[in-house]
Amino acid sequence: MKKTMKLIMALAIMMLAFNNCSETKDAIDTLNNLECLEKLTRYSNNEDDLTCSEQISQLQSLKNSCPDDDGSIQTLINLLVETCED
Repeated sequence: MKKTMKLIMALAIMMLAFNNCSETKDAIDTLNNLECLEKLTRYSNNEDDLTCSEQISQLQSLKNSCPDDDGSIQTLINLLVETCED
């Protein structure tokens, strides 16, 4: 299902590229936000069975790579770091 969603988003981005550049940028930003939220969910559920310090390291890298216009991703990252337990 995730692959299907990414494929649909990629097709939508390609279609928008021929119509309007600002719409394409918005679509790319949306896709990037979805990927960041997907990673946050994975780390929150500890699907990779990481130690607390490993999770914090991964979350710190997300902090630097995820777009965060309204601060919501940073808030989620901070919450996950604060509540991390081994």
